[in-house]
Formats: sequence, structure tokens, C-alpha cells
Amino acid sequence: VQLKEIPWDLQTNWSTATHNHNNNNNNSPDGCFAYQLLDDNNNILGDIYFDLLERSHKFNNSGTFAIKNGCQLFTYKNDNNKRQIPSVAVLLSLASLNNITHYQLETIMHEIGHCLHYIFFTGQYQHFSGPRAELDFAEVPSIFMENFVNHPSSLKYFTNNIKSLKKYQKNRDVFIGLDTQHQLLLALFDQYIHLYPEIALKDSTSTALLMKDIFEQYSSIPYVNDTYWQVSFGHLAHYAAG
Repeated sequence: VQLKEIPWDLQTNWSTATHNHNNNNNNSPDGCFAYQLLDDNNNILGDIYFDLLERSHKFNNSGTFAIKNGCQLFTYKNDNNKRQIPSVAVLLSLASLNNITHYQLETIMHEIGHCLHYIFFTGQYQHFSGPRAELDFAEVPSIFMENFVNHPSSLKYFTNNIKSLKKYQKNRDVFIGLDTQHQLLLALFDQYIHLYPEIALKDSTSTALLMKDIFEQYSSIPYVNDTYWQVSFGHLAHYAAG
């Protein structure tokens, strides 16, 4: 496959008035780029729109949003080989595109994983396109891309500082055990809240008490009273484990 930059169509720009425009040929807003993903025969697989820089009143998190899902098109001529080409928007709120941190690079690659999941979907129905698959699998392409960008053969393309690269590779997994435990505790909280709410909250007056119970049973780190660790779980509301 190959990536081809295309002009940014200001007629479809969702926030033209708030952008400062570059002086490049396609007159795209700052931090905005548009690409087409092509196969080896130059057939269009999908369109990708990147909106990467922060600005007032913009969605202040990272996310990937389908503008148009890929799916099979059914026509009166029964042309079952015709497909709707997907279009996907990748949004971040970076302060600058210069000297981004490695964490920000991981975030970009994470969202690109969702983006490619949409584009390479080959099923019939748009309701199953990309991350609309089973939620147990929804994050797999994104985790794959995170691992890709952390592999030594990939990292060398993102930095010329070999010494710093080797140090990063040596230290990045120092706390992997605690990180795994962190994810497991959040997963247990999610499971209890969405699968067994009548049991989980039966003897508790708040979700904080439930979180405390989970910590006392499963965590190697003691729970700290008067804290609300569970509110850091940004996906809790729309990633119900049930």
C-alpha cells in the first residue's frame, strides 16, 4: 500500500473559521493533513484526515471518527463488487508538531491503528466496520501499532539519538507489572459496574467504596482513602465490559 497526500477540501472543513491557514499548495489549516491510502494497483482504499493541533473549543482528547464507513453497496444492477470507500478523521490536541514526546507518538500510532481498522474492513455492513466489531477486539489494532512504534526496527526512524533510544528501550518496561495491575483493576471495576451493579453497589454508597474493595482484594498497593482513582478511567462510560 502507499500513502498519497491530497488537497484539504475547505468546503468540508468542520471548523474553518477557527483555523490559521498555511501557505502550502492545498491551503490546508495548520496541523491538518489529508491523505489517500492506495493499494498496489492505485485503487483507493480510503481517505484519512488528520487534525492534530489544539485550538479553542476543539475536542481536547485523542480520537478516531468515521466520516463514512466502508461497506458493500447494493445496487439495482446487483453489482455486488462495488464498495463504499471509507473516510476517517484522526483528531489530537497537540501543542506543536515539533519535538513531540514519545508518549504523543504512541498516541498518534494508537489512533492510526483505529484508522486502519476502519479502512481495511472488508465486510458487507457498515455497522460492523472497524472498531464497531466486538469490543474485546476493538483495541487490538491500536495496541499493535503502539508495539510497532516501540520496536527497535521502527524506533530508529523516529530519532537519530541512538544512545537515548537504547536507554529508552532498556527502561520503558521497568514498571510493566504495575501497569498491568492498573489495567486489571480498572477491568474488574468495569466488569462489576456493568455486569453486576445490584451486587457491586449493594453495600456501598459510592463507586469509591467499590474501588476500595477491589484494591483490598487484588492490588499489591494499598488503597488511599478519600481518593477517586476510578474517575481516571476515561473509557468507562462508553466501553462497558458487558
